[in-house]
Amino acid sequence: MRTVAREELAILVVVLANRVYQILRGQLPNVGVSSVGRNALRLLDVADPRLDWVALAKGDGVAGIRVTDTDRFVATFGAAMIRKGPVLIEVVC
Repeated sequence: MRTVAREELAILVVVLANRVYQILRGQLPNVGVSSVGRNALRLLDVADPRLDWVALAKGDGVAGIRVTDTDRFVATFGAAMIRKGPVLIEVVC
């Protein structure tokens, strides 16, 4: 992100922040796991502590916006497409 910010590149980054490695959870039954304990489940999420994508972007000098619904995403995406310089949109799913 620093290079994108330094060069003022017109790049839009969209992060779908569902806060879980769902693909890994879906694979548990495929490897014969029928029940999972609390600690094992914690290895499959990224919710504690939560990554703050907006803060990470801003720390690199990139504008960051968090959205939580479709209408806000559409509006934010449209505004980002005409903005000069890089933008990160975190979509909390």
